[in-house]
Amino acid sequence: MSIPLKIYQYQSVVYNDTTTGASHLGLSWSFPGGNPSSGTGTTEIVYYNVPGFYTVTLTATDVYGTTKALVEPSLIEVAASS
Repeated sequence: MSIPLKIYQYQSVVYNDTTTGASHLGLSWSFPGGNPSSGTGTTEIVYYNVPGFYTVTLTATDVYGTTKALVEPSLIEVAASS
């Protein structure tokens, strides 16, 4: 489990794909509670507008059709703006 990244509401987080191994054909990001809430790029910028803890999931599919997911529960902690 990772230590949460703490930000304030209305701030953004930049996510970068750093998967290694066989080249992948597809990426799928899930950012429940973020804006946008999903993406398919190697780099995604997500805004969080409501205080709380947020999970992030990255799913990669390789050239053989094998899918692997990395789930980071409560990776982002959003605090109320002062």
